[in-house]
Amino acid sequence: VTDSATEEVIATDPEGRAADVDKAVAAARAAFPAWSALAKEERAAYLMKIHAGLEARTDEIATTIAKEVGMPIFLSNLIQAGLPKANFAVAAQLLGTYEFEETMGNALVVREAVGVVGCITPWNYPLHQIALKVAPALAAGNTVVVKPREVAPINAFILAEVIHAAGVPAGVFNLLTGLGFPPARARELADRREHVVRLAERVLAERVLAVVDARVRNGAATPLDLARQRTAVLGLRAAIPPLEVQERQTLAALAIL
Repeated sequence: VTDSATEEVIATDPEGRAADVDKAVAAARAAFPAWSALAKEERAAYLMKIHAGLEARTDEIATTIAKEVGMPIFLSNLIQAGLPKANFAVAAQLLGTYEFEETMGNALVVREAVGVVGCITPWNYPLHQIALKVAPALAAGNTVVVKPREVAPINAFILAEVIHAAGVPAGVFNLLTGLGFPPARARELADRREHVVRLAERVLAERVLAVVDARVRNGAATPLDLARQRTAVLGLRAAIPPLEVQERQTLAALAIL
């Protein structure tokens, strides 16, 4: 992991393998029955402990993410540290009024946790994107396996430490790092009916390129949101029709070769 300003190496993290994915999912699945059976008030109490733990480490989180993604400290403190804290507090507050069972006419509607949730997140708002998925998932009674983007994973380790310190039962939160799930493993997880919230990693690159290739061959306009990523090579074939590019964030670079 490098400092975005100096390119100095500031951390290293493990490269997760297929066996690590299996262990994380197994741990999450084993923890699910007890966690989902907790009263919602107990889950809310855990979420508020996580909120408090993040609050206590605000400066550390802000400094870490400022280095990881590149952002002035005052903005990082406000956004990169502030938003994740709020996500856990909001999820806890919603549990106070949310009804998991509701009578509708002669029917009883029961809302249940789905099980193990895979949270694969991007780099640009790293801890915020994790919290947006983890907080409501835990609130609803799910257990989670988190895979942050490899360029900004340090903040996820801070969250893991906070969750551990909050006394959240083992297996409820699991963290994997590395370059991403191998495509075969991702398909296997889907076959097991684990719920993938967002797959924002390289495991879908081949599918994305195949879709783009098919569209441009048919002359279809192809809008692309690069999300401030590094230069993307969209095709190597000649006579590719012009692409319609909609850039939603600044500093993105697009090369069509």
